[in-house]
Amino acid sequence: MSKTISNTETNNAADVTDPSPKPQRKALLYCRVSSTKQKTHGHGLDSQELRCRQYANDQGYEVAGVFPDDASGGGDFMARPGMVALLRYLDANPLEQFVVIFDDLKRFARDTAFHLKLREALSLRGASVECLNFKFEDSPEGRFIETILAAQGELERRQNRRQVIQKMRARTMAGYYCQRHPVGYVYQKQAEHGRILTPKEPEASIIREALEGYACGRFETAAEVARFLGGYPSIVKTRTGSVRRQMATDILKRPIYAGYIHYPNWGVEMLKGKHEALISLETWQAIQERLEGRKNITARSDIREDFPLRNYVACAHCGNAYTSSWSKGRSRHYGYYTCQTDGCTFKNKSIRKESIESDFAALIRRMQPAPALFRAAKAMFADIWNARASNETIRRQELRQELTGIERKISNLVERVIGTQSEALITAYEAEIKKLELRKAVLTEQSQTALKPLKSFDQAFVTAMEFLGKPWRIWEQGSFAQRRVLLRLALPNALQYDKEHGFSNRNLALPFKVLEDVCTQNLGLVRAGGLEPPRLTAADFKSAMSTNSITPAHPPLEPALRCSAMGDHA
Repeated sequence: MSKTISNTETNNAADVTDPSPKPQRKALLYCRVSSTKQKTHGHGLDSQELRCRQYANDQGYEVAGVFPDDASGGGDFMARPGMVALLRYLDANPLEQFVVIFDDLKRFARDTAFHLKLREALSLRGASVECLNFKFEDSPEGRFIETILAAQGELERRQNRRQVIQKMRARTMAGYYCQRHPVGYVYQKQAEHGRILTPKEPEASIIREALEGYACGRFETAAEVARFLGGYPSIVKTRTGSVRRQMATDILKRPIYAGYIHYPNWGVEMLKGKHEALISLETWQAIQERLEGRKNITARSDIREDFPLRNYVACAHCGNAYTSSWSKGRSRHYGYYTCQTDGCTFKNKSIRKESIESDFAALIRRMQPAPALFRAAKAMFADIWNARASNETIRRQELRQELTGIERKISNLVERVIGTQSEALITAYEAEIKKLELRKAVLTEQSQTALKPLKSFDQAFVTAMEFLGKPWRIWEQGSFAQRRVLLRLALPNALQYDKEHGFSNRNLALPFKVLEDVCTQNLGLVRAGGLEPPRLTAADFKSAMSTNSITPAHPPLEPALRCSAMGDHA
């Protein structure tokens, strides 16, 4: 009997001391906030992870990974990076049975359909789901309650979205921009307006220069605007360090830079905003007209700093523009301009890059009128400037008369819209009303702004005549963009160049041609010795100094060639 008892006690002791070890179950934590701002400016993810870790420890789970998200709860869960990473982790470990833990049912999915799909996706991968604030049950009643709570979360999300849109739309109708701030602006809080768009420097000045440059022809295409913007480190660029042409096109099209809000999805079309404009509405309208007229123009991708004269130098034999390329020599690369026109006797005959560009530099240096001509031109332009300034009152009256006429036309069109039943006529009338409303806004802006130049006469004259008087300085010292502007303004057509005779034509732009004609006619403005004044001897210099007859040199050229300087009061 004692032997039997001892054997039984021995077996029971063996069961207690040598139990079969059970593997610890692994857990994956999923945490989510609704926006990037909540992730960077709050502690939502940290607090969720802490609560989930405490729950896992209490349940005896080993935390194998944490998968955070900062995406909205609505929509496809496969659009969330964190959830996609979690599902891929489950696919990479098919033999493990994980439990997915999250803080609240609303963190799982706030969309009924995707909630059920996500539950099914996790179930197919052998993962169970546990929530700190809800107990999942596989019973019909448990499934019903889960679906009801998921639908409640979707209802709250949709109600919140509707409320936010209503508030944003109301504020937009009041003249405040509520979308993501455009390049050149930043949101700042002001006592009077609250959160409002404010120009951000130096980006605002750069964007203003790009917009005005395209409006007046300094930049021919959106691609040139993109190259200009890409030259500034403060402008956000792509990974390749460049600005995409589409980004430049979007900037050119946005009326927000003219101080107007345009958001057709909310029924807001060209509403005057409360923020500060970078350009005038007239300038923005000129940009749109240029964009509409250049839909079929494609930008050349081979315009680079290596060959600044490309498209501005043509073959003297056939008249077609030269192409350009680099050729590898024994020790370095050599640049050449080449005619590739079929049938041309000069086809495939190359001209050294240094030869053409040095001859052009010499040509540019000869395009410099005498100082006496500057004085005569200044007096003439001053008379025109003063005459235009004296007509400000007349111009204001003309603007008011035109505004009255436009308002009368708009009223007549509105009456026609009300009285017609034809959809085609209604559409045509509404389109015409939009055009008139835009024209009315432009005239209203002009009438409210003093019709005075942005710069004084001396500032505008010096800047313009610095360009006309010393274009060689821009060519030799300016940036690639400034050199292209010089070529576009000085040369309306390509210069023909021959390898033996050099430039065979000098078809200059009108300002340079007028100055050249005045100089060559020798109307008492130019010395017989040429365009440049003769060198002074030491005696002449002392005599001139004693009589103060030496005029000071012109001020240096502005860092950036602003075409508005010539168009401030043209």
